[in-house]
Amino acid sequence: MAAGAVAATLSSAAPSTWRQAAPIGKQNRRKGTAGGNRADDSAKGAFRPYHSVSVPKSVASSALEFDPLGVSRAIMGNCPFRGLSAAQKEPAQSPAAQGSRSESSSTARRVSAQEGFSGAAGPPVLSPPNPSGTDGSGTVVAKILEAGVRLLLRRHQGVQVVVHSSWPELLFGSVKAVHLSGRGWLSKLGLAARELIVSAPTSCKLDYGELLAGRVTLTECALGWAEAAFDASDFANFLVYPPVVSSARRLIGSDFSFEPQGVRIDVAAGQVHFVCRQAGEQFNVVLEAVGGVEGEHVGMPESNPWGVLVVLEPSQPALACVMTKFFNELEVDLAGVGLRFAGLAIREEAGRAIVRLRLNARIQRIPNPLRDTI
Repeated sequence: MAAGAVAATLSSAAPSTWRQAAPIGKQNRRKGTAGGNRADDSAKGAFRPYHSVSVPKSVASSALEFDPLGVSRAIMGNCPFRGLSAAQKEPAQSPAAQGSRSESSSTARRVSAQEGFSGAAGPPVLSPPNPSGTDGSGTVVAKILEAGVRLLLRRHQGVQVVVHSSWPELLFGSVKAVHLSGRGWLSKLGLAARELIVSAPTSCKLDYGELLAGRVTLTECALGWAEAAFDASDFANFLVYPPVVSSARRLIGSDFSFEPQGVRIDVAAGQVHFVCRQAGEQFNVVLEAVGGVEGEHVGMPESNPWGVLVVLEPSQPALACVMTKFFNELEVDLAGVGLRFAGLAIREEAGRAIVRLRLNARIQRIPNPLRDTI
């Protein structure tokens, strides 16, 4: 899976506190993974990692704080991540070696950026399954799914489902792939997106008897991916979406909240700015795409994000680290469709600043518009 990671910059709301700091992150599991050319990749809207850091096998399970040149430092405060001891740190590279590494890394990132999300290989992963050569059986399933999705939404500018199947397979409760897409969605609980895609690119098992009754009921969990495109207003709605609010309060604290005002997308810098509150105090936060490590996910290239955090408010290191964990492990359940954060891209599309979230999807059941609200 091609993915970027999230960097969250936390500061007091006072503008005077903004300053540059070094990111905190987990080590790269794949030694020598290319780092990024931030200016080139920003223009193309790709995920943009800092330079990677090689970690000795003896400390492969340790987390590491590093600056953009890969120089490790001590972890601040009560952060749950553990830093490396002085004896475990990698020796510093010479300026010449760093320059060579940066050049090769930049070249690698420019190549992958052409494929959309960083590290993507082969055909675009956002393409729906090709229905050519099918016998029309997929249309039956697609129309039922489209009708159900429309009933779940308060408004939309289109819903399309593509199902790749054949009658013999469908009679035995199986379809090859399902791809749902739409634009201008607003759910009944206020989740909005310029574009939303959910795809199960491998075989899905369903109950044929239920299908005859006009319902799509899964008999096995389906795995896949999803992608949501947000403008600033949509991202603000996402931050105050009830499942996100519940997750944040559970992990960060009952006195924590995101503010719907003040969301700003900076395409040139590749950042999303927003505001949070804890114990009545307001903080500015910046999210940024910064890297990837090897992982295993169905239907996507083999890469998974790791989190970093730039802390600008020394009095809040623990909160900053918990927020890092929250954003990089964010998981939302949409009435049986589990979505977990996998990557972030920031782009300008049709003159509008857009944040794209890539998510891993675990579809345990199809939401029922008669009893579910998303």
